[in-house]
Amino acid sequence: MTKVPFLRKLNSQIQDIIIFFKLSFKKHPVILNKRDISKTIENNISSYFLQTVGYEPSIDKPITFNEKLQWYKLYYRDSLLTQCSDKYLVRKYIEEKVEKEYLVNLLSVYSSTDVLDLNKLPNKFVLKVNHGAAQNIICTDKSTLNTQEVIDKLDEWMKPNANHYYSSYEWGYKNIKPRIICEEYLGEVNDYKIYCFNGKAQIILFATDRSEELKIDFLDLNWTKLPFRRGPKNINKRYRRPRLLNKIIEIANILSKPFPFVRVDFFIVKNRIFIGEMTFYPGAGLIPFEPIEWDYKLGNMLELPNNVSTKNATQQYLKQILIATEIKFGGKIINVPRNKVSPFDPRTSLQLKTGGMIGGDRMLHHGYSDRYAQYLLQIYKNKEKITLVEIGVLTGTGIAMWCDLFKNSRIVGLDIDFSHFYKNVNYLIKLGAFSNNFPELYEFDQYINNEVFIKKLLKGDKIDVCIDDGCHSDKCIMTAFQSMLPSLSDSFIYFIEDNSEVHNLIKEKYPEFYVFNDGELTVVRRKKE
Repeated sequence: MTKVPFLRKLNSQIQDIIIFFKLSFKKHPVILNKRDISKTIENNISSYFLQTVGYEPSIDKPITFNEKLQWYKLYYRDSLLTQCSDKYLVRKYIEEKVEKEYLVNLLSVYSSTDVLDLNKLPNKFVLKVNHGAAQNIICTDKSTLNTQEVIDKLDEWMKPNANHYYSSYEWGYKNIKPRIICEEYLGEVNDYKIYCFNGKAQIILFATDRSEELKIDFLDLNWTKLPFRRGPKNINKRYRRPRLLNKIIEIANILSKPFPFVRVDFFIVKNRIFIGEMTFYPGAGLIPFEPIEWDYKLGNMLELPNNVSTKNATQQYLKQILIATEIKFGGKIINVPRNKVSPFDPRTSLQLKTGGMIGGDRMLHHGYSDRYAQYLLQIYKNKEKITLVEIGVLTGTGIAMWCDLFKNSRIVGLDIDFSHFYKNVNYLIKLGAFSNNFPELYEFDQYINNEVFIKKLLKGDKIDVCIDDGCHSDKCIMTAFQSMLPSLSDSFIYFIEDNSEVHNLIKEKYPEFYVFNDGELTVVRRKKE
């Protein structure tokens, strides 16, 4: 019995060897099929991902940045990626694409420690292995160097099983011929790491205090700090925008052009730019984002070379899509003023002025994505043409999301005040909204019965999906439901958000319907006969 797991592991390793042997005869880049990857490898990645990042990954149909890096490791094969992961061979690529002057001065290259003579090196230098990650020996005074400790450390790094492919499946390192390289010591420098998505620089990681406690900030290309953290602590002071930043971004765009994703690392020393390395899997895709929505935002920036079909979409996949799309079109917004209200609204003027409205928060912050994915999955998978009505448009994050997800469908937005939407619509279009369909918008007061009005605007169509994200009071919800009722299709799905009690009223008044409640979300459907 004890032999079975061992044999499975051995078989997995043999299959892996066969796969990569076959790849050496193929043109690059290659997108592997799922069948080509050992299930053991994917399971190992998924298990460790859950432990470190905190959620179960969808590797086949990745949405977040960390998920997409797992796909990138497993399925994307390009010999150029291997060359550029190699800290020695990447120098040739850099020299061909930009200029030799951006390379750190190379003092020597060694095949092993047997040919390394530390006595021949200058007083200050940097030793590293060409397939390493954060595996550097920085010498600032050779007289204090423990020679044997240096040799032992390099020998350990040069062992075949020290390759990062065998610890975190980072394919780019797998076929690198191990070398030891010695470079000039540049002094204590700050790092400018440029995250490039599909050949375009998008985000800067600025790192400082490398010799003490590393601190980093993420910034946009205008040197504005971005409100998230991934890994080390953020920097607690402001640094000036480097004078050479535009040139760094220009170089990063050139070097990143062939790749879906790469991080290009730079130093600036005495007004001179140096390129450190090119990294394809930062943190192996196993470092969580705080807050998590930035995992989705960076995921939206990265377009992988395979176009994922919706045919085999799972509920978990659609959940991730819903969260990512909501974030794509702005995500959560707060303190939106009430410019217009119903004359039948019972709240006092003081109540209406206190606080503001909140939007773009249903999928991630309220956690409604699980139930939306559960009930909308079949519609999404089959790309059905539906009529969807959303009550409560506000700035348009939700209506943009529905137009994006159901591209061939009729999308109707109802609200008493569209001023915030019209103010925001150009920004939504800039983010990619409404490229296939634009919603129909109608002024709608939830406090009055609108049965006739709804029938007239639908022109014979029936409502397949209705989302009530309006004023959230029992009276509003019940009146709106009554208005929609004659126009609901036989298989309608009716979502009611941000009210934890109204499901009892619906059950009592409409016993013929199936009513499901999950906290502040209620779903209403016809009972199956």
